Amino acid sequence: MEKPKLTTGANVLDIGSGLGGVTKTIAEEASANVRGIDLAQEFCDAAKTISDWKR
Repeated sequence: MEKPKLTTGANVLDIGSGLGGVTKTIAEEASANVRGIDLAQEFCDAAKTISDWKR
């Protein structure tokens, strides 16, 4: 898959983000502002917990 061409500070919406792995990678590698959404509340809760570990 080709890497998206994002500028620093770009806004990205990751639909179906699951645990947030791709969301985190995009945010870090592209210095983008990324929001992840998922229909499963359990995934959203887990992604938030995982994100808090890294801070």
